[in-house]
Amino acid sequence: TIVDAVVPKGTQVAAPPAEGEQDPVIFETERELVVTAAKLDSIFVRDPQQDLYSDRSSIITTPASPGVDIFRGNQPIEHSFYIGHSKLLGFAEIDTFKVTINLSKALSTPGEVTWEIWQETEDGANWQEITPSNNETTEGLTQIGDREIEFGRMPDQRKILAVPLSTVNSVTNRWIRCRLVTPITLADESSTDMVSANELPEIADIKLEASISSSNLLIETAFLNQLPVDLTKEFFPFGEKPKLGDTLYLANSQLFAQENAQITLQVNLRNPATETSDEPDGVPTVHSITEGSGEPDDFPLPTDASNNLRLKWEFWNGKVWKELGTAVASDNTSNNPEAEFEDTTKVFTGNGQVKFTLFEKPASTTINGVESFWIRVRISAGNYGREASYKQQGDSYQFQEATFAPPLIESIVVSHTLTLSDEEPEYVITYNDFVYLTNSPKPFLPFKRTELDEKAFYLGFSLPLARTEFTNRKISLFPCVTEVKYGDDNVPLLPNSTDVLQLPKTEQVQLLWEYWDGQAWQQLTIRDETENFIRSGLIEFLPPGDFAPREDFNLPPRYWLRVKWLKGDYEVEPRLKQVLLNTTMAAQTATIQKEILGSSDGTENQTFQTTSQPILAGQELEVREPEIPSALEKEKILLEEGEKAITVTTNDTGRPQEIWVRWHQVPDFYQSEPRDRHYVFDNLTGKITFGDGRNGLIPPPGQGNIRMSR
Repeated sequence: TIVDAVVPKGTQVAAPPAEGEQDPVIFETERELVVTAAKLDSIFVRDPQQDLYSDRSSIITTPASPGVDIFRGNQPIEHSFYIGHSKLLGFAEIDTFKVTINLSKALSTPGEVTWEIWQETEDGANWQEITPSNNETTEGLTQIGDREIEFGRMPDQRKILAVPLSTVNSVTNRWIRCRLVTPITLADESSTDMVSANELPEIADIKLEASISSSNLLIETAFLNQLPVDLTKEFFPFGEKPKLGDTLYLANSQLFAQENAQITLQVNLRNPATETSDEPDGVPTVHSITEGSGEPDDFPLPTDASNNLRLKWEFWNGKVWKELGTAVASDNTSNNPEAEFEDTTKVFTGNGQVKFTLFEKPASTTINGVESFWIRVRISAGNYGREASYKQQGDSYQFQEATFAPPLIESIVVSHTLTLSDEEPEYVITYNDFVYLTNSPKPFLPFKRTELDEKAFYLGFSLPLARTEFTNRKISLFPCVTEVKYGDDNVPLLPNSTDVLQLPKTEQVQLLWEYWDGQAWQQLTIRDETENFIRSGLIEFLPPGDFAPREDFNLPPRYWLRVKWLKGDYEVEPRLKQVLLNTTMAAQTATIQKEILGSSDGTENQTFQTTSQPILAGQELEVREPEIPSALEKEKILLEEGEKAITVTTNDTGRPQEIWVRWHQVPDFYQSEPRDRHYVFDNLTGKITFGDGRNGLIPPPGQGNIRMSR
């Protein structure tokens, strides 16, 4: 168990020998020191007037030269709101991403905002700026109503890539954020470079839209009925002798899986029809055959479809094959408006496109052992020709050649576009002054000022893992303040101000120390030897019983102290070189405990000498006397030397054995009366002089009855 330790007053410590010396330099602590197990982890500054903060934690371990400001920030306080949508920001490539913000209160003064997305780079993942394509960087939050902020390309002209998953306020999602670059001022009105806290925008609603597209992607797998199709070369989609019910299955695990995707199949034929046949259905077309070849001279024959040919296009929705549309030879318009079906190939008789929309959510299914997302097209009526046959003419039969002229597909590629609009964000998280708020009720303020009005200096402590509270012992800090050089003065409070704080100051600086009790900031009583950080010295406080941890500055919970600058002006604002915990003052002294100086012989004006000199102020000289002083004398002794000025030790029977009385130091004996227990002491030489009985009492005779402690 880690516990606090107490170092008594007068504990000796050694420093390395001075240059040219061999013996260490001995110091003694001037007061009791409690060595706390708590650790000073963090030092921060919050400057709400400039909307800045600074992290000064480095001075806990490393001295800073020439010191750091403790009431001035050097980094902007972040004001952002995060929009999360795992689906819309998760597509591999995004053509456009649109954020529509409905403002119930506009930003009164144009303030600069920056939009950023989380991206992986060569240096690792970080926030990258993304510029709206419709120039809404500064004006997007300045008008009430709907404002569309649209993003097209990254700065290097690449499409927006899938935003990696990242965690904001313990929520893992894909994020885009808007950050207010212009600092917030506490003033009632905005200035040229700051926006007033009274003029910040309010958001009533947010809608999202994402558009993605791809072009000329390959079909991954294809089957003709139960037979696999080799897509690396031309193929007959329904075989060389198509018949009713023949089905072509086409798979693409990505594009055919997206609800509301607009799909385009680009089909190029090896044998497009040269013209529409005028023959009635079933009437054969005669082609010449080269002797010995078994194939027409113009093989493959131009595609020829019957006028009643119907090709039905379908997709699997998890329950049934849902119709997308039926293609006919005579028309390319859709008979299914919901799917927006269009076939410009005219049932695969020519080069063209087949377009449709996956109006329901597709489901994966297994075709011939292959699981994927599938589109199928099947012959539901008509034909691409007939088998050879004999036709009766009178008493004889005339041979009719086969008329098959099926399409031969040379290539087929798929493209798609998908626009998901009017989508609600999955999460909206605001982040202001290191405080996150998730999914605040609408309307909400995306940007907020810090709740603090005054500049403040923060000290963050942590306890060992096994500890949950501080002990009831004081904690000491030693701020090492940078010495002020002659002629130093404060820099301007504002960067563009020419006014500086001039001497003399008319109002004394007033600081307020506070601690966090779990609900609010409460005043803390301290002992401050620095006089509000004007000079180096000890600051001591007793940790309150309700001292509670708090999350701040985007750090794990700490036990925070806060020092607010309430009023007054410094001649020069303080700078700290270092802040030390578990520190006390020590002097280069050696303590003398009850050193016997000699024996009184009862004569006038006796002198004695200490063995060491000089002697620091605060010594205690005692004389052993034969009896306890009278009540009147005792009253004066206690008045001059305190309650413990008379020490009586007793024997086993309870009778006084030794009576030691502390005598009082005076500069001279002119005011001393005959019974006054006074002495004159030269601290530099260690010489002690007693009175003559008329001015100052003569110590009673005794062996070794005069002693001193220091």
